[in-house]
Amino acid sequence: MWKPFAQALGYPKKKIGYEQLTKLAVSNQGFASVGKPEFGRFKLVHTNPDFSTSGLSAVVAEYYAATGKKEGLTEADVTRSAARKQVKDIERSIVHYGDTTLFIADQMRRKGPGYASAVAMEEVTLLDFNRRRGGQPPLVALYPPEGTFYSDNPFIVLDAPYNSRAEKDAAGEFQKFLAEEVDSEAAGREGFRPADLNAKPEGRVTAAAGADPAEPARVLGLPEPRVLDRIRRTWRADRKPANVLLVVDTSGSMNDENRLARAKGGLRTFLREVSPNDRIGLTIFSDRIQPLVPIGQRRGELPSLVDRLIADGGTAVYDAAAQGLDEVRKLKDTERINAVVLLTDGEDTDSSLDADEVVRKAAEQGDSEDQVRVFTIAYSAGAQGATDALKRIAQASGGQAYTGDTDDIETVYRSISSFF
Repeated sequence: MWKPFAQALGYPKKKIGYEQLTKLAVSNQGFASVGKPEFGRFKLVHTNPDFSTSGLSAVVAEYYAATGKKEGLTEADVTRSAARKQVKDIERSIVHYGDTTLFIADQMRRKGPGYASAVAMEEVTLLDFNRRRGGQPPLVALYPPEGTFYSDNPFIVLDAPYNSRAEKDAAGEFQKFLAEEVDSEAAGREGFRPADLNAKPEGRVTAAAGADPAEPARVLGLPEPRVLDRIRRTWRADRKPANVLLVVDTSGSMNDENRLARAKGGLRTFLREVSPNDRIGLTIFSDRIQPLVPIGQRRGELPSLVDRLIADGGTAVYDAAAQGLDEVRKLKDTERINAVVLLTDGEDTDSSLDADEVVRKAAEQGDSEDQVRVFTIAYSAGAQGATDALKRIAQASGGQAYTGDTDDIETVYRSISSFF
């Protein structure tokens, strides 16, 4: 958490954990409830537990906190209504999810406290942020009194038929090298703790850098695999839902190199990955824009509609981006994550707006509660000229820009789905 925010909650004298975060999450007053109205409402970010270890650790810790247990979490514990309600209460404060904490750290450097109040990340990521925070306030590590995890980095040589004897021998030699070179001093220089948890942390793991070498005081036990699977499935049902508008280029050039056919595969992947609680819409564009499915209506028709898309015409990508942004913004929905996912394979040829106008439209939202984030995909070499403009639009909205081609477009759509 940002240090001034943590101090408002009593840091460092008071331990801050999920009990306080839950109260802030459900309070309509936000930080005004602790005498700091200037800090606004409480906003939390953690990565998607289906994609990220830090996100999974955060979500499992939420369920542990909701049950009061330190170990021995059961499926019955996870599905109990009181535990699910507490996790839902925490998750309602989510800004968005995502696949890596690196994106989150970058947003914090660029947007500061207006982006999020607190984030779940590994200690080493926090220490790196504070070293390169770019004028933003420092972060301080909060180790929840309810408990947290150690995230270790074991070296394992897999005993598998696809690993040759030479490869195993080489891995063994590399393991010996690391054991000799990576001592507690070397680990500490990079912000890591020593492998021996009883050894004193060195290097950057200090209070001055934002960490607490004496923590964590309460370490949680790893759930059994079936319980972990139950946590993930329950979280998917209870996490903060989303409004997502898919905006897809169907200009004539999408016929080239089998682009549209492969993009359809990416769209189908996206539709499989998102939650049934998410509301999804579809708009296509060439030189004209055609809304096909409004957000929240006829979701069941989306797979068949995607299969029937054809490519023809020019490219009005800037008009399509602006119209998509307007469509989601008019929902004025503060209870969901709001987003546009836009794919194009070429430079704009037919818009009435230019890139700068769309960037301004995206940026003027600020950090509003119903902020719409735009995730852009520059698809194939044909979109090379539009890549910079797409990146600017995504950044102005608080989203992320991607590049993709026919070989990896499904992976790109899967990565974007992690934000919801």
